[in-house]
Amino acid sequence: MIIRNQFFRNLVSAFLAQGVGLVLNVILSLAVPKVLGITEYGYWQLFIFYTGYVGFFHFGWADGIYLRLGGKDYKNLDYKTLGVEYRFFLVMESLIAILVVVAAYGMVDDANRIFVFVGTAVYMVLYNATLYLNYIFQAVNEIKTYALSVIMDRIFLLAVVIVLLFAGEESYIPFIISYVVSKFISLAYLFYKGKKIVFVKLSGYRDAMLDTKENILVGSNLMLANIASLMILGVGRVVIDQIWGINFFGKISFSLSLTNFFLLFIQQVSMVLFPFLRKIQEDKLTMAYSGLKTVLEVLLPISLVLYVPIKCILIIWLPEYAESLEYLALLLPVCIFDGKMQMLYNTYLKVLREEKKMLQINVISLLVSVFLAGVCGFILHNFFAVIISMLAAVAFRCIVAELYLARKMHISSGHNFIAELLVVVIFVLVSWQMPDLQSFIIVVCVYICYLLTNSKKLVSCLKMLKTKP
Repeated sequence: MIIRNQFFRNLVSAFLAQGVGLVLNVILSLAVPKVLGITEYGYWQLFIFYTGYVGFFHFGWADGIYLRLGGKDYKNLDYKTLGVEYRFFLVMESLIAILVVVAAYGMVDDANRIFVFVGTAVYMVLYNATLYLNYIFQAVNEIKTYALSVIMDRIFLLAVVIVLLFAGEESYIPFIISYVVSKFISLAYLFYKGKKIVFVKLSGYRDAMLDTKENILVGSNLMLANIASLMILGVGRVVIDQIWGINFFGKISFSLSLTNFFLLFIQQVSMVLFPFLRKIQEDKLTMAYSGLKTVLEVLLPISLVLYVPIKCILIIWLPEYAESLEYLALLLPVCIFDGKMQMLYNTYLKVLREEKKMLQINVISLLVSVFLAGVCGFILHNFFAVIISMLAAVAFRCIVAELYLARKMHISSGHNFIAELLVVVIFVLVSWQMPDLQSFIIVVCVYICYLLTNSKKLVSCLKMLKTKP
């Protein structure tokens, strides 16, 4: 009961942090494109796109710490070794950032793209330095510290963005600068909370080097898996940028930013779940898996029902992005497949220490994405087919992960993914081909039928949650 109560307290803290982040993301996604032109917004989205990959440059170091410390208590950590490692880590990140800046000035002609690269390099150092400490606090279940660092970051950025919007700022540059500064503020707070690690007296270099090697060996699979995961959707965006240019890139990025609204809270639950599941008994992991899977299968398709109401509201607010909202009908199902992958399958693969299998699944899915996007973009030259290929690759990864975990944990997959796929196919077809009102009615009816087919499993899951551990 104590573990369960702690889990829900941490969940509240994570949701509070994400609530602030949600307000910010609503403004960044809906208000920023209102003041920036399509080209300026494209460069802003290019920066956001690049920053999504800066985690690659810790080379699994932070992931290894996260996996190895998962379930431990903060007071029992080896502060000295972690502190020396952290100094090495900061030096490495700074050197990489310098190389990126030099390469940008030497190889890129577009001044706007150079600025984006420089901003990304600076952000990389701050982000990875923050990530290192946040992973420690997450692993040892100090979620409140993590949540406060996020809240400070988001509130500062929210305040600055609101000022820029009211000032009618039409350049993307101040938005990038404020984005970088907000991460510095978060890092300063973590320096204070992690002072036993950050400001530890330098000694024990040999132990720190050995520990660093172990962390990178352990974490590299997880890091590469995460990067491959990001690139599954990223490949399609790169193809769109290369063939159709920055304006189309901005439009498709706008649609993807809307799908992220539905995934934000999923990410927070998965973050809290990892240390919680590492502490519970192995015989209860399967029961928890089945319950979470049922809940997600019922809740995530609600995002499809919300498509038409959201579309109608946003067309009034951002009429110039009406085309992007049409693409959203093709991308919104990503919420179902990516939501299950992030909260359930990735979390369990980490708990079971199956990082290599996670990497294999993501790499295979990435290759599928590269092949499909390449064929659809460079051979067929079909913009809509590229978008569909992005969705297909994400769905493929989700199904493969589900089948593997079902076999690993000796449980039946139930083949419910077939019903999910059917719901998604119907949604895409009717949303793309029919008027909004007709498509909305059909999708609602389909979801009700889908809900009825899962009613028994849902009732059983709710009874299980009420049962005392």
